[in-house]
Amino acid sequence: MIKAQPWRPAVAALSVLSQVIVLSGVFILTAAPAAAADTRLHDLQWNVCDQKGSVPPGSVCDWTPSQKAVEIERLIEAADWRASIVTLQETCQSTFNLLLPRLGFPWDGYFATTVTFPDDTRCRNTTTRNWGIAVIVKGDIYGYDNRYIGNDPDDGEVRRFLCGDVSIGRGQRVCTTHLTPSISTEARAENRTQFNTVRAQVNTWAVQNFATSLGADLNRDVRSCGSVDDLNILEDIYESDLGPSSCLHYGDRHYY
Repeated sequence: MIKAQPWRPAVAALSVLSQVIVLSGVFILTAAPAAAADTRLHDLQWNVCDQKGSVPPGSVCDWTPSQKAVEIERLIEAADWRASIVTLQETCQSTFNLLLPRLGFPWDGYFATTVTFPDDTRCRNTTTRNWGIAVIVKGDIYGYDNRYIGNDPDDGEVRRFLCGDVSIGRGQRVCTTHLTPSISTEARAENRTQFNTVRAQVNTWAVQNFATSLGADLNRDVRSCGSVDDLNILEDIYESDLGPSSCLHYGDRHYY
């Protein structure tokens, strides 16, 4: 677990109305009681696909960590968006390490390793071969929860559920995860088990009136608009109704 900055006290919290741009994966915000004033937050969710050295040259997945850090910063600071919550998957620790100094104060973040690659595969020619997930916020992360939720039966990658307690606009938990791809029958069952673990925890926090922002790659096909099973398992932790014909697309902006 890598923390970018030392602990600092939390600040006063207000209610949140959240917007999200989804580059890859999904973003979910659970309901929580509203306060007297509302502050709108913008969220960026991206499976970074840091796979330098293991994919064809020229693709986005083959970008170096420094190239990825520059692009993530550009997306965060886009004039029409200016995200204050960022959740990343399949990211090299080196990308995370390069990004935080570029963002500067008051940004804070956690990185959790899910796998460490040999020098000749992903994240090659970087300061570390650690690959994993990250939460980054424009404010303080004053507590975290990094829990094991399973292993990928096909490649052995550890699957984790990472959350940070933050105060931006209001107190909330910002979480991310990267679930097992549903390739084989065994992997699909493992994906469902992992998802149910995450869903149960998010719903428990919601009952306790803890707002939770979840940006994740759940490895479920919600972009075809026809995958009823995939939509159904997401439905009960979305604050808004996805609807029977809903689908998510690259670059979609969603308002909750």
